[in-house]
Amino acid sequence: MEQEQTNLRQSPTCTCTSENPEELLDTTRRNLKNLKKNGEHCKFTYDSVFIDILFHFRLSLCPHNFQEVLHLGWEAATQGHKIDPKLRTKFYLATEAAECLARQSVHVTAQWEDAVQFMIKIFIEVGDENLFVGPYHTRSLKNWVLSVLCYADWCPNYHIRIQMLGIIQLWCKKGQFKNSNIGETIAFGLMKLSEYLDAEEHLLPHGTELNLDSAWFKIMYVLYTDGCLLVTYHKAALQIKSLRVGNEARWLARVVELVATRTNLVTKRLLVCRCWDSYQAVQLIMKSLYLLKVLVFSLHSVEAFSSFGFARVALTALIQVTSSTLAVIPTIRAECARRNKAITEENEAELSEEILREALDDKIRALTFIWNYLMTSPKSKTLLTILKRDYGEELNRINSSATKADIQIFLLPQAEEDDMANCPDRLLDGVTMSVMESPVLLHKSQVTVDESTLVYLLLQKSPQCPFTRTPLHHDSFCRLPDLQQEIHAWRKEGSCSHHE
Repeated sequence: MEQEQTNLRQSPTCTCTSENPEELLDTTRRNLKNLKKNGEHCKFTYDSVFIDILFHFRLSLCPHNFQEVLHLGWEAATQGHKIDPKLRTKFYLATEAAECLARQSVHVTAQWEDAVQFMIKIFIEVGDENLFVGPYHTRSLKNWVLSVLCYADWCPNYHIRIQMLGIIQLWCKKGQFKNSNIGETIAFGLMKLSEYLDAEEHLLPHGTELNLDSAWFKIMYVLYTDGCLLVTYHKAALQIKSLRVGNEARWLARVVELVATRTNLVTKRLLVCRCWDSYQAVQLIMKSLYLLKVLVFSLHSVEAFSSFGFARVALTALIQVTSSTLAVIPTIRAECARRNKAITEENEAELSEEILREALDDKIRALTFIWNYLMTSPKSKTLLTILKRDYGEELNRINSSATKADIQIFLLPQAEEDDMANCPDRLLDGVTMSVMESPVLLHKSQVTVDESTLVYLLLQKSPQCPFTRTPLHHDSFCRLPDLQQEIHAWRKEGSCSHHE
């Protein structure tokens, strides 16, 4: 570290020799003012004044001056249009600033919030992961960013912790996290922040620099492809199986819920508010479909979602995403027809129509893949059983929408409904009043519910019995294997009577 500081001080491009950071700031302000007045391009970039100032700040950090250095650097880097490295200049400045904080393990308290938020804004504005390599990809910087992301005592403001995803996305290239604990640490940080993530606020583009839509999806994609979520899936499956729901199961359920909610918001804004054009809406829905496919309906993940209770999380999201996708297809097709009829000198409208139609076809194929996997994969047997038994009305609505839109994207399963008229009351869920599959007795209220109902309750932040409002924990309920055998016998008897 001392050698690095010496090299920085002895840099041939370094023009300031004052030992006082305040004097350096005053000198920089005067230079910028004179250059602006004369209409000249600013030569005082990262390689000169700012590196000297930040070197002094490594010794004694001040939030106010730190933020002013960033603003001056931003102003210097954006003057003139001749230099291609202006983004690189701002990126290096932000990286060096982050290094200053990392080397001194600065905790992002209230006095540091504005400065850190502006630093993150620079990272997101540049948005080029190719810059985040070499000496600027340091271990100290990574550790500091991950500490702020994961731990509230490093940064009590969860908004800033969420915005750290804008820096972390710069590390995310396929294969980057293999054989490394960084990916698992990022997944841990996302678990900590899952309750604060909001689909509308954080996962939809708003035209602002701090939009995290792309960052979140990119991070989730790399975590999955690099195998960093395998441990999470395994732990979640064990938690659901033992009815001891933990952070991993709650996080996966939250991620799936966010994907479904985001898709519904995109559909609503396209159909009602027209916040985006059709092509942008298709791209946003495609992200949701892809994330739903890899996180739920894939070889490694479907096992976690195939247990009773957790299956409802996956199926509810699939129904919502499918319904939303089908709802916007007529609008997008109408947009295709309108663009095809438009005539311009360079045929730009016809080209746009072709691109939009191709994007729509990709979306339909992605949706078809998910349903085909659900229908054919042996691991999704439980999912398919619950879908046919409990989602008959939703399946009928989807089938109607697909027919109306003249789309044959998948072969829907046939709904199977229980004969409720002949069902004894003891076989019914005390909350949903539907026939149970795996009955569980709640000790305090002495009410029997299905495992899927109990898991839904356990996935809440503060699980409570719906009848007594007492906390639910692993000793407050038990399975009823004898009653489960009775339910299976009743279903078998009903099936035989139906065939006769």
